[in-house]
Amino acid sequence: MPLSSVVGAQSIIKPGVCTSSTRPAVPFEGQMIYETDTDKVLVWNGSAWYANWNTAWGLVSVTNVTSGSGAVSAETLRITSPSFTAIANRYYRITYYEPVLQYYAGTVNQIICRIRITNSSGTIQQFAEVRNLNTPTGGNNPVIVTITKTLTAGSTVFVGTIHPTGGGTGGAYSASDAVGQLLIEDIGPA
Repeated sequence: MPLSSVVGAQSIIKPGVCTSSTRPAVPFEGQMIYETDTDKVLVWNGSAWYANWNTAWGLVSVTNVTSGSGAVSAETLRITSPSFTAIANRYYRITYYEPVLQYYAGTVNQIICRIRITNSSGTIQQFAEVRNLNTPTGGNNPVIVTITKTLTAGSTVFVGTIHPTGGGTGGAYSASDAVGQLLIEDIGPA
């Protein structure tokens, strides 16, 4: 209901209280609701419900990996985010974490961990490397790769890869007590 048609005590603007399954059927642009089952405050922008534009929207997705890669010699896909719909003009922080990178055999100059968009051959968004891994299996070389950027609006997927270089084999170790992770967060408007 537009404000111009509201008078008296009703003119005090309060968000509607509902659940995610009982949202207003015909909302008006700017209408605000509070969902008791999700603890979210959302605003109708004329076509969809969104969190307040001027705040961080928080966690978009988190994907964990609890199994190792084994010995690999080429770039290998380690972890894939679920597909999500990116919103233009918002900053996203993508963090890829490997708790343990290991040398297995041959000569490994470094292991490069990359964040790529779409798949393991998609555009590299950011990378980090661990050097001098030519020590026995069981080394503990954690790596964190983080990037903050705006995205093109639409369906988006990120992946984390590992790539030993130098002709030998290396890998990533993960377990229930040493979890690899790909985390995507909406951190606010651009």
